[in-house]
Amino acid sequence: MARRFGPEQTAGLRAAQVELVDRHVAALPSQRRRELLAVRPTIDLDPTDVEVYGTAKERIGWTYAGVRAGRPVPLVWAGAGLVLTGMLLAGDQDVRPHAPALIAEAVGTLPDGVSRPRLRADSGLFSADVAYAAVAAGADSAVAAVRKPRGAGGDRVDPVDRVAQGEKDARRAGRRRSTTPPRAGRPAPG
Repeated sequence: MARRFGPEQTAGLRAAQVELVDRHVAALPSQRRRELLAVRPTIDLDPTDVEVYGTAKERIGWTYAGVRAGRPVPLVWAGAGLVLTGMLLAGDQDVRPHAPALIAEAVGTLPDGVSRPRLRADSGLFSADVAYAAVAAGADSAVAAVRKPRGAGGDRVDPVDRVAQGEKDARRAGRRRSTTPPRAGRPAPG
């Protein structure tokens, strides 16, 4: 079935997606529509590996984690919960070469009247091409990248240590980050 989709059919699908997003926003209650359009839209670019079983499936590859998977790449308008565009890659395919075209499509799918969107991507998409593509499409970008602590010599901080340090900092500031109740005999902070 997918072999029947050439460039013309794909362009038709993209146009239909734009129409569906416009219709969805128009169909919202007026208060919700005003709230949604009053804030800058955030577009999430978050590829996910979906493990599959069997050897006959197409567009499947071995991921860095050693599992057979497909890699859906949705670009979602976070505030509205709408998928603006996306594609399916094999688990061993890099998203970054495809990201510029997807970003342009996603920004183009947003309804008229929204302010400058923000693109939010995870650290796997940390590249100059992705940032430039966001700016070229008329969006700002933020990429979540792991930051190495100073003086660590390139070693990453253990997540448990990071949480423990965060708890200490919060207690020092008079706040309690965890949801566990204080131990008996100790007054609750604050």
